[in-house]
Amino acid sequence: MDYSYPTLQKARAKGGNSINWCAADATKIPIRQGVLDGSICFGVTQALENSKEVIGELVQTTKSGGQIWVDALNGWCILHWWSYLLSKFWGKPGYLRYESYRGLKSIMQTHGLTEIKLFWLPMLPSRWARFQWLLETPFARWVFRVVPGWVYC
Repeated sequence: MDYSYPTLQKARAKGGNSINWCAADATKIPIRQGVLDGSICFGVTQALENSKEVIGELVQTTKSGGQIWVDALNGWCILHWWSYLLSKFWGKPGYLRYESYRGLKSIMQTHGLTEIKLFWLPMLPSRWARFQWLLETPFARWVFRVVPGWVYC
C-alpha cells in the first residue's frame, strides 16, 4: 500500500503481479480488521502530523499476536538537531517529523501493543551516504550499544 499510484506502478513492475497493491491513505487503511499476519510501516510516520492514527490502523488490521514494524526518525539524533537548528537559522521550514522513543512507545501502548522492542538502524542523510560504511564498522556498533540513543539517526 502506498498513497502514490506511480510508486505502486514501479513496485508492481519490480515485484510482479503476485502481490495485491493498493493506493490508500495510511490513516484510513481499506482492509478489514484483524486480517493481516503482520505489517511493516516504512517511510510514513515522518511525513504525517502524528503517528497515532497510522499506528491505530495498523493495530486494527493486524491479527492478534501479529507483528507490527514501524520505522521512525529519531528526534534525539544530534544530526537531526543540527539540521533543525540550521533550518531555523536560515528560515526554512522543516519537512520531516521526528519521534521520541517514549512518545512512539506510548502511542503503541495506548493502542494495546505489548512486547515493544526498539532496534536502532543508524542511517546518514543521503548527502552523506558515502560515509554510511563508518556506521557499520564493529567500533561504531560498539559505540551504539554503549552510548545513549541520542546519537542514533
